[in-house]
Amino acid sequence: HGFIDLLFEESDGLVVVDYKTDSISAAEAPEAVQRYRLQGGAYARAICHLTGKPVKEVVFLYLQPRREETLEDLADAMREAQAEAEAMLGSVLE
Repeated sequence: HGFIDLLFEESDGLVVVDYKTDSISAAEAPEAVQRYRLQGGAYARAICHLTGKPVKEVVFLYLQPRREETLEDLADAMREAQAEAEAMLGSVLE
């Protein structure tokens, strides 16, 4: 619903955790992570911007079955999310 579920700090950066209610299998995990890629990148970008601290990881926790998936290439996901937001805002402001 557009909210970060959990944010915590480790010695080398912040970790964003987002709970997902999707029921996925191991084979479906890569596609499921891609579905939420921009959301994870946007969360990380916003937190980094607001806190001035690096976000080292975004983790999606799927509740059925219990499964943890980490968003790979976080820096790329953050750039993609920012570009998408700028494109959307640009069309609104024009």
